[in-house]
Amino acid sequence: MTPTIMQLPPEVQHHIFQWILPRKVIQLKRMCVRFHWLLSDSHFARRNVSFALALQPDICNREWYFWPDEFQAAFVSLSRSSATDALAVHAEPSFVPPRFPHFQGLPHFPWNRLELSGFGGSFELPPSATTLTSLSLSNNAMNGPLPEAILTVCQLRELIVHKCGITGNISSLDALGKLTHLDLSSNKISGRLNPGFFENMQGLVYLDLQDNCIEGPIPNLQSLISINTLCLARNCFDGPFPQLNGLTSLTYLNFYDNSLSGPLHESVYDLHVLQYLKVAENNFTGPVLPALGGLTELVEVDLSGNAFNGVFPWQDVEDGLPRLRWAHVEGNCFEQLSNKGEDAVGWMVTLPTLIGTLAWMKAKGGKGGQHLWPITTWFTTLLFSS
Repeated sequence: MTPTIMQLPPEVQHHIFQWILPRKVIQLKRMCVRFHWLLSDSHFARRNVSFALALQPDICNREWYFWPDEFQAAFVSLSRSSATDALAVHAEPSFVPPRFPHFQGLPHFPWNRLELSGFGGSFELPPSATTLTSLSLSNNAMNGPLPEAILTVCQLRELIVHKCGITGNISSLDALGKLTHLDLSSNKISGRLNPGFFENMQGLVYLDLQDNCIEGPIPNLQSLISINTLCLARNCFDGPFPQLNGLTSLTYLNFYDNSLSGPLHESVYDLHVLQYLKVAENNFTGPVLPALGGLTELVEVDLSGNAFNGVFPWQDVEDGLPRLRWAHVEGNCFEQLSNKGEDAVGWMVTLPTLIGTLAWMKAKGGKGGQHLWPITTWFTTLLFSS
């Protein structure tokens, strides 16, 4: 009598199953307890994945994050990707995103840079991920607090967790003192940041916390001595404009759409390499000092939607900012605009934008740009020659 596959020794059964594709394993595991036990063996998973990589490497590279955990771990240790210092996996868009790849149990984490997008569920890193320097988790469905495993990777220099549904409060990032790039934008982070939140981040160059629900005063920023880009827009920050003393490398400052109040701190006028100043839609009051005209690198200024008052120093701005191409000052309480009426300022502010738009339309072949471009050119010449 010929024995059935269920009566064969496990070694023979493993030899038979080693030729199946790893993506079929889940179906076979559900058939019976015997198959589930056989196909959950880590040694079998390693042998099976080695055959699959040899026969269909392209399919394996596209599908491995759908496999059972044992097979994912085997792929990670065997794949050709582990020969490099970076792993980037972008899951195909789907209504139900796949789970994050399984890295737990790896005796050695082979990558310094990890980039994952399109996944869902909980994200975990093994204890062996001590050399990870760059972690990018954009457009995932994590929907929970920032994983604790991330906060213990002391060598991280770049952390991007953008649009992942992160919720809750972030109490501290003290262990990530080597960060140079931090992007937690477009999540649901709430609560307050403690006053010393940034004290251990002297090397931070890029900070983006926009599109969250963080409230309370902005923490002390004076320890961010290397910062170049600072974006806290679209949150619920309140309190005064923070002191910016010592931030001599800052080129981009964006506090748009918060609840900050009081005057601009005088330290903002010492940011001599600042190119973008965006503080619109807050509750700022007081005058805008003529020293604004001393920030000669400014390209864009947006002070709209506040309660600034006094005389706006337009003459200083016009004379001192040769690179300025875009400015918004409407929606405030200015008495007048230094030797210029509201209409003149409106033209000076909107005309460059109009010219630029029409130039783009003309370059693209748009009819509006072709018809209006000669008129705009004539009007510009007339305005500035008078």
